Amino acid sequence: MRGSRPHFGPPPFERDEEIRNLRDKFETIKHSLMLELAKDPVDMAKVNALIDSSLVAQNNLERRLAERMVAYRKTLTAEEAQEHFQRRAEFAKKRLNRDNIPKNRRNR
Repeated sequence: MRGSRPHFGPPPFERDEEIRNLRDKFETIKHSLMLELAKDPVDMAKVNALIDSSLVAQNNLERRLAERMVAYRKTLTAEEAQEHFQRRAEFAKKRLNRDNIPKNRRNR
């Protein structure tokens, strides 16, 4: 083991200030988009600008998270990586399956 890590807890970078700031920026833009869509009439130029900003912010967040995951992976042994990332993959699959349940029920 290369240091003490909590089992299946979030990697340290997920609590990182840069990641938090990128996530906050993305969430703030999404919030602004929802407020804009609630207006009548809808200013489509502003909506489109917010959508573009949201996509850029989300891309920046995802890219930084991916870079940090790769760097974090380099600190793990093969066994630690298997345990950590397999567990995260299972969690993501369960979340995906849970989110798809209502869709499957409607299609029957």
